Amino acid sequence: MVWFRANQPALRQDSSSRDRNTIVVAQLLPIFEKEPRGWGALTFFSRPAHPSQSLSQHFIKWRSGCPRELQPFITKLAAVFEVKA
Repeated sequence: MVWFRANQPALRQDSSSRDRNTIVVAQLLPIFEKEPRGWGALTFFSRPAHPSQSLSQHFIKWRSGCPRELQPFITKLAAVFEVKA
């Protein structure tokens, strides 16, 4: 997602920006709608321990903390941001 790469610094600085967050949600919601069981993966989501943690590192940590059956779902979410999980 080219848009995300360009806006990631602003999102990190102000994570409550509704306009920017709406754009991200619009990309992710169809994935959750197609696979409703993916909502369970949010149980294992946590904020990055360090602000400098890369998005890829965060997805890897999130994926590894999920049950095996939810891990492919996290990989799909990471692909939206063009990062590996």
